[in-house]
Amino acid sequence: MSKVPKKKFSEKLKEVKGFLDPFCEKYLDSELAALSNKLLKKSLTSDGIKKSRPEIIASAVIVVIARLNFLFDKENDIYLSLDKICTFFDCKKSTASAKASNIEKIFDISTGNEEFSLPEIADELAMVELPNGLIATRNMIRDMPALFSVGLGDFEKYAPLFQQITGLDKDELRNRIESEFDKSEKEIDTEQLSLREMELREARLNTRIEKAREKIEKLTDLYGDLFSQLL
Repeated sequence: MSKVPKKKFSEKLKEVKGFLDPFCEKYLDSELAALSNKLLKKSLTSDGIKKSRPEIIASAVIVVIARLNFLFDKENDIYLSLDKICTFFDCKKSTASAKASNIEKIFDISTGNEEFSLPEIADELAMVELPNGLIATRNMIRDMPALFSVGLGDFEKYAPLFQQITGLDKDELRNRIESEFDKSEKEIDTEQLSLREMELREARLNTRIEKAREKIEKLTDLYGDLFSQLL
């Protein structure tokens, strides 16, 4: 007896999109729909996922996107419930959740993932360690005080990271940091920030970091141990 041939990627993609696209059109905006389709294509590169039923794959993709982008939070403008997802795809909640977790495990997807999260969410949750030991989110690093804390001494080492985050080219980035130094020198008439000013800057950063962590702790109550690695 001959084996049934595996479906080609394009065939399986078309089949799953037959379930996924109507859901996206009904419940998601264009950004979230694009992220869902992007995740679907990546998911189908796994044979273990590809062999699942198309409606299960589609439901799992939506669950992953919902987890990453807080769509299960009722305060979100676009709110989804697991019941709504599974009713639409006519599948069990346990099956959709398990398959979603499987996708996350296979592709190492976690909270703050830049590839499948809205930019504002990835920026809010992706943590970066600064040269002075402080932990900041990408949103915080976009502020010049955070860039200023790096100084020109570590410029070459951290320039690629800050270029990616701020969208500035290398010369613009150097000029902005130098400008911060010049501005500070004019304010306090010294070549370096006073110890007190440095403490105040660090305190402000720590306050913002604490608020970010409080937000994550609040979300942890909603999503269990999903965010434990960030705490």
